[in-house]
Amino acid sequence: MKKTIFMGLVIGAIAIAMVAAGSSSVIPVTAQSSNKDNAQDGLNNADENVHDNTGDKQDFAFHEGTCQGGHSTDVLDEEFGGCDALGDPGKSDDNRQDDNDDDEDDDE
Repeated sequence: MKKTIFMGLVIGAIAIAMVAAGSSSVIPVTAQSSNKDNAQDGLNNADENVHDNTGDKQDFAFHEGTCQGGHSTDVLDEEFGGCDALGDPGKSDDNRQDDNDDDEDDDE
């Protein structure tokens, strides 16, 4: 009887340890994904506000800046094909993080 109770406690402890280890490895992945979604939502909201409240020149400059930082917005991606549609913002290939370094006619 004592052996059965001891084995039950050991199995219970192992099960609790497995649940705790499994749940702790899931939490950071979920949080990271959620943070990325929130950041993308923020960029999309900023894009909408810039578009609605400023002129075309400022809207274009907003997209240049986000693309130089390696980010895009849903509208730019869906309607225009992403950052590649902008070409070289300010001839700043050296500062770009979005892998659009196709400036073939540089005079460097």
